[in-house]
Amino acid sequence: MPKLSVTRRTIARPQVSEDELKPAEPQGPAILAQERAQSSINVEQLAQHLLHRNDFLARQKKILGVIEKRPYFSKKNQLNITRPDRYHLGLARAKELRRLSLKYGWNFDDYKMADYLTDEMAAYALQTIMFATSIREQCNDEQKAYWLPKVENWEIIGCYGQTELGHGSNVKGIEWQARWNPETKDFTIHSPTLTASKWWNGSLGRTANHAIVVAQLMLPDKKTGKLKSHGPHQFIVQIRDMKTNKPLEGIVIGDIGAKYGYAAMDNGYMLFKNYRVPHSALLARYSGVDSTSGMYIPANNQAVVYGSLTYVRAQIIMHARLVLARACTIAVRYTSIRRQFADRDAKGKSEEVAVLNYPTVQIRILPLLATTYALHYTGEAMYNLYCILPAIVICSLSAQSPPTIPPLPIPAPKTRLPYPCQTPRSRNGMRSDVTKAAIHVSPPPPIPATTLPKINHSADGATPHIVVPIAKKILLKSRPYRRLNMSVSLPDRG
Repeated sequence: MPKLSVTRRTIARPQVSEDELKPAEPQGPAILAQERAQSSINVEQLAQHLLHRNDFLARQKKILGVIEKRPYFSKKNQLNITRPDRYHLGLARAKELRRLSLKYGWNFDDYKMADYLTDEMAAYALQTIMFATSIREQCNDEQKAYWLPKVENWEIIGCYGQTELGHGSNVKGIEWQARWNPETKDFTIHSPTLTASKWWNGSLGRTANHAIVVAQLMLPDKKTGKLKSHGPHQFIVQIRDMKTNKPLEGIVIGDIGAKYGYAAMDNGYMLFKNYRVPHSALLARYSGVDSTSGMYIPANNQAVVYGSLTYVRAQIIMHARLVLARACTIAVRYTSIRRQFADRDAKGKSEEVAVLNYPTVQIRILPLLATTYALHYTGEAMYNLYCILPAIVICSLSAQSPPTIPPLPIPAPKTRLPYPCQTPRSRNGMRSDVTKAAIHVSPPPPIPATTLPKINHSADGATPHIVVPIAKKILLKSRPYRRLNMSVSLPDRG
């Protein structure tokens, strides 16, 4: 039988250098430079106005110089890996951040900045966001002295178990029960129904070995002897074996599986079956149960029980505005460079029109840009309520000098902000200076606060008087909002 021979043919591929193959003119940088030249907004002052807290811009530059060179944080292929690998990549990134924080002596704000820049909600995130915050805010001094060192030294990994399959935002409707046992002076925590399953809790599916869980505090009524609920309360419990990481007896835990967003986070579910916890498990800074009499010790104000939730909600809003701002910046820059179709009504030869000039694009991007500002000032107001006003109250009770809420600097435009902004290429007239502010690229250097003018606050000290009218007009002029008959009620300032 004759032997078959295979001849390999080498195909020569032409070598093309970067100098030979360039984008068509005008190129993107030139277009963006032209757009920026038309803006009357002082971008440096706007950046300081929006990102003045905790020296954000300087801190971002410092931390970025450290983490951008680390291969763990490369995002090139993370969309193409499986979910188990994505979870383990998130763990590796979180551990690397921990190592870097020790190596460079980062404080908590530095660590949060690094966590933000990695753009990763990893499985350890709830440790610092919800778990540690609840211990600091809701534990009494004895509990705090025991638990806080374990958390700060990462001897235990925690999560926060509030949301259930049947109830989330309606905290009062939570079905988990924590029954007081007068004989043994402890609690029995139980999930009475399927809808009482803790659900969506981050870090629960695979990682956490401890949890702060929210359950209805059930105490025997002195008159009837029946159990009576005193509302939802927080308990700290161990949920997994510290060596095997398997759920303890009487506890069922699982991972809810793949989901959109937070790909590296192991959101999970959990049920307790008559699980006994000691009296000290009840977080007792503001309220508690007398271990001798079994009497309920109420809080002076029940709202303080949800203080850690208020803090976290404010952090979520402030983080959301940063993420949305990045998305809007990318969208505005791209649609400013991307050009499609010439103006049919123009006389003579006309250039292609930037995609951002089309109303159908504007009504999708501009409301999101306005939402970014709305989220920013909402988060600022919540921060002031949670972090500054309580300090003022405490100082007033102790006859100390209370801190003041610092006025936010306002951007000083070269001219009055027009709306709408008519530009040579914007015959449809919805390109505002606020839109073009998103086109700027480099973070500006810090400006001394003394050189910036003060802002005029509303009565609640929250919303400035320049951006809101622009945002309101953008929202009201957007056709989708009119078509859906949505009510937009942003107050006018000034």
